[in-house]
Amino acid sequence: GVGAALENRTTSYHNWTPVAIGLYERLNELESSSENGEKLARLRIKQNEDKKLLIQSYTADTETGHPRLCLGVNDELINPDQAHYGDYVRISPSLNASFFVEYKKLCIGGASYGTTYKVTLRKGLKGKNRELMDTAAVTIATGHSPSALWFNQNDYILADASGAVGLHTINVSKVRLRLYRIHERNILGEFVSNAFRRKLNEYELENIKNREGELVWQGETEIKSVEDENTVSALALPKESITSPGLYILIAEDGNTTPKRWQGFASQWLVKTDIGLTSYQGSDGLTVMARSLQTALPLAGVEVVLYARNNTPLATLATDEQGQVRFAPGLLRGKGGQAAVQLVSTDSQYGFTFLQLQQAPFDFSDRGVGGRAAPGPVDAFVYTERGIYRPGETVHVVALVRDQLGRAIDAPPLTLRLRGPNAKVKLERILTPDAAGGYSETINLPNSARSGSWTAALYVDVEEKPVGQVGFLVKSFKPPRLEARLEPVGVLTPKGGAKDGAKAGAKDGAKAIVQADYLYGSPGSDLRVQARMSLQYDPHPFTDFANFFFGRAGEEPGIGDIELPDIRTDGQGRGTLVLQLNGQQETTRQPLKAVVHAEVMDIDGRSVAASTGVPVRHLPEYLGVQPGFKDEHVQADTTAKFTVIALDSKGLPQKQGKLGYRLIREEIDYQWFQKNGEWGYERIVRDHEEGRDQLNWQKTGPIPLRPA
Repeated sequence: GVGAALENRTTSYHNWTPVAIGLYERLNELESSSENGEKLARLRIKQNEDKKLLIQSYTADTETGHPRLCLGVNDELINPDQAHYGDYVRISPSLNASFFVEYKKLCIGGASYGTTYKVTLRKGLKGKNRELMDTAAVTIATGHSPSALWFNQNDYILADASGAVGLHTINVSKVRLRLYRIHERNILGEFVSNAFRRKLNEYELENIKNREGELVWQGETEIKSVEDENTVSALALPKESITSPGLYILIAEDGNTTPKRWQGFASQWLVKTDIGLTSYQGSDGLTVMARSLQTALPLAGVEVVLYARNNTPLATLATDEQGQVRFAPGLLRGKGGQAAVQLVSTDSQYGFTFLQLQQAPFDFSDRGVGGRAAPGPVDAFVYTERGIYRPGETVHVVALVRDQLGRAIDAPPLTLRLRGPNAKVKLERILTPDAAGGYSETINLPNSARSGSWTAALYVDVEEKPVGQVGFLVKSFKPPRLEARLEPVGVLTPKGGAKDGAKAGAKDGAKAIVQADYLYGSPGSDLRVQARMSLQYDPHPFTDFANFFFGRAGEEPGIGDIELPDIRTDGQGRGTLVLQLNGQQETTRQPLKAVVHAEVMDIDGRSVAASTGVPVRHLPEYLGVQPGFKDEHVQADTTAKFTVIALDSKGLPQKQGKLGYRLIREEIDYQWFQKNGEWGYERIVRDHEEGRDQLNWQKTGPIPLRPA
């Protein structure tokens, strides 16, 4: 009964067969029977079968632009960096294969559409727990790419004089086209706000036709394309159909299919214009620049209208010789329906365009322009004498007030508001300046003050934003009286020895030296030290080659913390932590460093922490790549240059050798899903091999690499 229960308990995640075999073997030792013998023989056969790696499914993955040949097996597969799948996989017709593992699925990139492949897995291919006992072959047909057509939806300015729109198609021979126009006064409506620059379905197109605008043109066109390849066609719109001001939508659908009414069509939103609007908002109002999209020259005499949310025109101005208009700051202070939300420009020569003011502005923080936000007409610099206080202590708040250019002004009375961690106002006072134009205030924190972040802010008008503020912490703390330091010694190797014995100062291994001292000068003697060591990915393991990247970027080894034996400091406050590797490094091919964390326990029970890093040398060789460009960005239409270095286990350049390399393009997609009523997304990265080659070198030192 127990043996049968163990057999039935076996699942794809938990294999109880070995336990059942052990039970029947023990029963046979106690009392031999033919029944137990038969069960034992059957389970041993089953156990052997469980060790076999089997192909359970195979298919062509055509979800991306490049098909992949995928095979599902009955065991979790090994990462391609740790298994040479090219030795066990044969593909006919041959292709420039790249291998990807997704749990129990092996995918082969580099396939083409319209091809039938024979994929052979050779005997000896191993998963994490099973092995392929016999060579197996399957046939996978990629078929033809599904028909598709799309526009570049992010582009909606039609500045080309030819009035042509680019349409992308795959395996589409005929396209039906419709052109809709939304009236310029309806651009501020709810429909455009919700649907702008996304695909539209038949219901939404009927709404445009019946309420928001009109259908101005429809027709068909033939597409000349190569099978399974992306074809870009220039669609010339009838000039007489795009002369009226407004927002246009060009709809394209496959002429050989009948789409569903709820299905989103390829939709290209566009305006026909040569006017490019740029806005800058500051304390002096809203400055708008109008330039020609064709020549980039300023456009003079162009009418610009500022609209409120309720479609009311707030002001109408014409650009000057510099192509500039400036709307007064008062026009931007409206609320609700009177809030300024859109600029519209119409000109008989240059066309019609609009600019939505509520969209996210361009973020230039990565272009060297980050820093403090531009202040208003009153700018307060607020500070306290320190950054942390205990409950019941006194906080001294001081402020200096200047204008936006840093000049002294006649300082007005200011309102001080003190907010606690829950953002509620705890104190409000009116402050008046002293003779020098400064402000100061003393705040006595109550003994019951909550721990957390507090904020003191100054206001000219409490209904507006503060002109200055400062934050500080409130916490019941006791200052530490002990200081701890860690000093690394030696280099950690699989045997635990320091590779540089002279530097290590000992022969029995790499170490971390603990030094504990009380802040009043005495050494922290006879104190207990608790420590642990973690092995982490080190992209720059060699100081002589600090500009090179080693290993796979961002891939952590996944090795748990290693607890170190407790020690006690000696009479000088020193202690020695002996570092050793016991095979933990064998699970990864990543370059590593050992990060040692130590806590020195004071006699009152409190601890002081310290940490340090120790180099680890566990690989027979190290390959490093140095990019020949900055910030991991390469300009379009330029050659990406790299430098490669091959180092031995001691970190010394190898004199000669050869290596293979692959150029991989990452395709990033986002899978949206709804869970518990809320939307979330999963980031999906697919790798596509763009090329591979070999690199040979005959001399010591860095080797230049320029992928074709």
